[in-house]
Amino acid sequence: MNQWDKNVQLNLKKVEHELLQSNGLIFESYATFILRSVFEKFRCTRAMKDSGVDGFLLNNKQKTINAFFSIYAPVKNVTQSHKKKLLSDFNKILNYTSSKGYKFKKWHVVLNFEIAEELRSYVDELCEPYGINFIIYTPRELIVLITNEKQLFQVQAYILGFNKPFEHYSDFHYHVFFEYFIKSINQYYALTTTDKIEFIRKWEKEVCRYDGNDKKITLDQAYRQLIWKNIPEHLNFVYIYLPKENEFIKKSIKSYIVEQEDFLFLENNVWKNRHGDICVYAKNLFIIYGFLKQLVNDLENNIDSTLLSFMESQVEMYSEKASPLTNVW
Repeated sequence: MNQWDKNVQLNLKKVEHELLQSNGLIFESYATFILRSVFEKFRCTRAMKDSGVDGFLLNNKQKTINAFFSIYAPVKNVTQSHKKKLLSDFNKILNYTSSKGYKFKKWHVVLNFEIAEELRSYVDELCEPYGINFIIYTPRELIVLITNEKQLFQVQAYILGFNKPFEHYSDFHYHVFFEYFIKSINQYYALTTTDKIEFIRKWEKEVCRYDGNDKKITLDQAYRQLIWKNIPEHLNFVYIYLPKENEFIKKSIKSYIVEQEDFLFLENNVWKNRHGDICVYAKNLFIIYGFLKQLVNDLENNIDSTLLSFMESQVEMYSEKASPLTNVW
């Protein structure tokens, strides 16, 4: 067993321990997170007043439900109480499915304790007359569902508070991706020429990763396919460049309008406000394409000249077909 495998086993054991130690709504939140991570079609219901249904597996094609989930996480492990609760949930699901016209064929029971054989036999006795298949997930069986690295990172981040190792900026949503880029621009101008070229190549690759698959595409293709995807309006921001501080400050659109009384963002991605500050509007990822194009054209630019060049050429860039930037070196 290599070190990676040892770490995986250790972290899975920690997750199992947390599941065994938790109860009530805390355990339910942990369990539903794991189920959502491993079952693409899993849907959870409200934490309370759920008619015995804590989740289900959806069959989109047939518009049916493949399986129902009951999550039970008592404080004390008392068999008679368990039987009473499981019987109640079972009958609630029977009534629910009957009233909705669903077929109740699979029942997944999720528990925060290791189940005794007596209780497992009891669940079997409930299901057998109705021809219902059941699966019982204890904490140990829940972690067995975690079968790949992505699922492990997600689960341990949620339950143990571990941070997911950084992979790619393009893993983030558009507005976060944009903010990482605009902040990195501050460091770009202090780089050597070789490092500047590497910087541009890195961000080209990050933009191209938004294709969403493993195909190799150029920035030119990414521009045509994806760069026009707008950032949601409530996540739109204006970044104002302050030369003395050599940094961008971020303002929401609402606060920017109130403070600056400026509506030029409606027409431009980059502009000068009435104070002479250069502003960048995070409306879509076109900005990143424009920046990269300007940086390729002149590696010796400073940030002011890059912004001004972008401001002057943005209309032309909007209207023209994107020219390839990859393999320019």
